[in-house]
Amino acid sequence: MPQRAPFLESTTQQPKTMRVVVATTTEVLHDVVHDIPIHAERTGLLGQCPGPWSYEPVEVPLG
Repeated sequence: MPQRAPFLESTTQQPKTMRVVVATTTEVLHDVVHDIPIHAERTGLLGQCPGPWSYEPVEVPLG
């Protein structure tokens, strides 16, 4: 998922889920909400400060 507009509504909040819909013209093959793994780099002397964060790939199993 691109980490910029229009895919993310805000860069200050971290979405935790995403809905994936895979469909043909006649049927829905996959319509599931998946958790989004988030990688956060902790900073500061004891790692107490939130640092940069990014999303990790979401694996979507079909079948």
